[in-house]
Amino acid sequence: MANEIEVSVTINASKSGMNVSRSESFKADMTGSHVIHVTQEIGDSNEEIDLGQDHVADGGWCFVKNLDTANEVFIGLSGSYTIQLLAGESTVFRNNGPLFADCSSGESATIEVIVLQS
Repeated sequence: MANEIEVSVTINASKSGMNVSRSESFKADMTGSHVIHVTQEIGDSNEEIDLGQDHVADGGWCFVKNLDTANEVFIGLSGSYTIQLLAGESTVFRNNGPLFADCSSGESATIEVIVLQS
């Protein structure tokens, strides 16, 4: 089969008479059969997200949600953080390698991660 993964992104804003709305969606092939779904508590130092034995070394589509109600989380590759998620926020991106996270507030936060091999 083809096009097993569907990705949708929408952003809308309205303020002071300015309105903007953008929505995109597309489909992608799922080249493997691995689906990884983990929930992990992230501390205040660089740590690898535990994707288990089914780690998708060849990359895949990632969904990450910060389940915390107060603390922000930083997500990236090899300890270089390019994604910041405030409490309750989520993101979708294509990944190619191990994922790392950090909760820099001195506290901890819990994240949910789903990886689809593509």
